[in-house]
Amino acid sequence: MSFFNELKRRNVFRVGIAYVVVAWLIIQVVDVVINNIGTPEWVFQTILLLLGIGFPLIVIFAWAFEMTPEGLKREREVDRSESITMQTGRKLDFTIIGILVLALGYFAVDKFVLAPGRDNATLEVSTQVSGAESTSADISDISIAVLPLANRSAREEDQYFTDGIHDDLLTQLAKIASLKVISRTSVMRYRDTELSIPEIAEQLRVTSILEGGIQRSGDQIRINVQLIDTKTDEHLWAETYDRQMTAENLFAIQSEITRKITDSLKATLTTEEAVRIDERPTDSLEAFQEYMKGQQFLALRTVTGIETGKQHFEKAIELDPGFAEAKTGLANAYHLLFEYAGWPEDESLDVAMDLLNEALELSPELGEAFMVRGELYRHRDDLDASEADFERAMELIPGNATVAHWFSFLRSAQNREEESYALIKRAHELDPMSRVIHVAYAIEPFYNGKDEEALAELEQVKLLHPGYPAVYSYESWIYWSHGDPVEGLRANLKIVELDPTNTRAGFHCYNYLTLNAEESALDCLAKDKSPRQMGRIYVRVILHLINGNRDRALAVLESIQDIEGNPGQKASAALAAGNIEMARPYYEKEFSDWFADSSPVTLTSNEIEDAIDVALVLQRSGEGERAQVLLKAALETMESLERNHGSSAYGCLDVNAHALLGEQEQALSAMEECAEIEYLSGWQSFKYLPHFDSIRNDPRFSAALSRLSAAADAARKRAMSEGLL
Repeated sequence: MSFFNELKRRNVFRVGIAYVVVAWLIIQVVDVVINNIGTPEWVFQTILLLLGIGFPLIVIFAWAFEMTPEGLKREREVDRSESITMQTGRKLDFTIIGILVLALGYFAVDKFVLAPGRDNATLEVSTQVSGAESTSADISDISIAVLPLANRSAREEDQYFTDGIHDDLLTQLAKIASLKVISRTSVMRYRDTELSIPEIAEQLRVTSILEGGIQRSGDQIRINVQLIDTKTDEHLWAETYDRQMTAENLFAIQSEITRKITDSLKATLTTEEAVRIDERPTDSLEAFQEYMKGQQFLALRTVTGIETGKQHFEKAIELDPGFAEAKTGLANAYHLLFEYAGWPEDESLDVAMDLLNEALELSPELGEAFMVRGELYRHRDDLDASEADFERAMELIPGNATVAHWFSFLRSAQNREEESYALIKRAHELDPMSRVIHVAYAIEPFYNGKDEEALAELEQVKLLHPGYPAVYSYESWIYWSHGDPVEGLRANLKIVELDPTNTRAGFHCYNYLTLNAEESALDCLAKDKSPRQMGRIYVRVILHLINGNRDRALAVLESIQDIEGNPGQKASAALAAGNIEMARPYYEKEFSDWFADSSPVTLTSNEIEDAIDVALVLQRSGEGERAQVLLKAALETMESLERNHGSSAYGCLDVNAHALLGEQEQALSAMEECAEIEYLSGWQSFKYLPHFDSIRNDPRFSAALSRLSAAADAARKRAMSEGLL
């Protein structure tokens, strides 16, 4: 007898078919039960694993054993003449048919009885809400958090797909102005959480939560979601979508979910918003998957993550050149590489701007494109264009926390601090667990002179987001404004430890100069991995100037003219070395109004140092009257600020201004005050800046400088005792 016939005789095929049918029915029942009782996802995955392991075992069992009138026996122990496998086979046939009938019955009940019931329940909830006494709700009462969707596929690589669908669903919801939608960064913390729905809602301050899962199988996809009222912990609705996996179907499902959420929460969906959530950005499923991967890597906000995300966006565009969202994602990657990796503007911001213009030609109402372009304009100091783009982005994607976050930077640059605070507060409400937004929210008191409050809030950020370099960058800024190089060094060393390629990491080399630790500065320069080469060159120039080697400093400057880098830093180094001709072109380009206009000048706190430097350039170029206008404007601005407190702390810049004006008494008194409070940030500049030529030979200048040097020595000893040197 052939092997195939022997398998048939022993009923192996029948047993296998019966097992598969029973397993399928079990999976359907378990899926429904788990979705409604809040069982952890690992339970479902464990059941799938056990059923999978069971199949080969049951087949082996059917081959090795046979049912007889006396019970179960090994097949080799049964006489063929007494075998009843044919009768057993017929029983298995009836069993399989019975189970199939049961499965079809379950399918029919789910499709034609339970599904309409769920829809009716949703309608009933909506009716109850609409019949409530209060028909108007504050936006905080119409709020939702979409928890990370569970990956119910067997393949671990499907996690990117699941997270991408989750991210895209949040993007859709953020287009609805009447909804408060908690952003991705905050909800991702609740993946595999053991917290209850009410506990999560309390932490995120929302009135509803959406949860669910995604299962991929070949070219089919199942998405199940359920909306929960966090006040009652009851389901508002639940739905399962079984579709063929195409881009069109995915976007249709997301649109349908968005509409059902809006209806259930009685949120307003305008005609314009309805059109936007129904848009289909690409017909290519492969391009969409590459785009989703790009977004996941971009969200990491590390240089490696951004570069990897960039590659996925490029692949998405290659697959669909008309995919506007992918072009926007790629533009944002270039923008972030400028910020995080120090890429030159012509290789980052310029490329990003071209991509965004292309994206907006393809999709004129793409809110994310306006958002990123607004930030690019801000980097270019085109504040009017930036404002127009951010305002448009706020109209198109009002629930996007990043828009409010970046818009707050613009308002701060426009000296509209109250509006800036309102925006960053809104961003924090929409994304309370975002480390990027939280640190921006934490530093806000510093802008209003509440340094200790800012430092305390930064400590909270550390607890929630240990290992985030930007926290220490802001700490360093605060301590620099205080004139405290030891705490500043401590913060900067932490940045180096956490992310040595961070563009902010290189600043700690300059910290060593402030502490009279030149050997440490040189060692730091040799080891520094910060991508901004100009930063290291600047420190070398200053090191030569501190030691009185002006010629060597100038030689270094002459050798780097063709090196890409921060032009402002180049000009500052040239000015410090006394090379006015090298410095002037930069200042003329950046501050042309100060050179050409003869009208009065009004300065912001951020412009004080630049105005004083431009005054020096003008003065040395024979334009003394215009220089005086700038210097007096700088001093007037400083009158309302504090020397060593708040983000607007001016340090010892009043010494620079008075010295250039020839007001020796005021200059020396200000310098003595700096020495008295041991304000050490930038104190070494007294040794070399040409600003102080008019007072450099005064005994009071030398005495104050000696006091500052002694304070720096004491600070260096403290740093050594604390293991920082």
